[in-house]
Amino acid sequence: MASQMADGDWVPMSCTCRAHPSHFAAVLEEGGRWRDQILGLRANASRTSQAELDEAENLDEGVPADLARRVQELSPRLPNLAVLGGCCGTDRRHMAAIARTTFPLLWEGLNPSLDTRLSRATTSHESGG
Repeated sequence: MASQMADGDWVPMSCTCRAHPSHFAAVLEEGGRWRDQILGLRANASRTSQAELDEAENLDEGVPADLARRVQELSPRLPNLAVLGGCCGTDRRHMAAIARTTFPLLWEGLNPSLDTRLSRATTSHESGG
C-alpha cells in the first residue's frame, strides 16, 4: 500500500503483532521510501508462524536476546522508528533486552533501579514465583 502512494503523500504506520522480525526483515532489505513511514514496531517473541501460534497450547516465549538483536538490526532500515513494543510472547525480559540493545544510551540514562527491578522480575518469572 505505502509503496504505491504518490510522491508527497505520507501516512505514518506501525508494524504490529503477527510476526517475528525474521519474518519481514527481507522486505525491509528491498528498500523504498515507504520505510520512512514506519514509526512503530511491535514484534512477536516467537519465530513460529501465526498459524502455529494460533494452534499452540502454550505460547512460545522465544529468546529475548535474539529478539532484541533482530530489532536492533532492523533499526537502521527504519529511520523514523520511534516506538518499540512487543506482542505475542513478549514480556519485561524482551522489552528490557530490546531497550538495552537498540537504545543503549537511553537505557543508561534511565533510573538505575529500573534494571534491578527488571532483573528481579525476570528471576521471579523464571523460578515460577
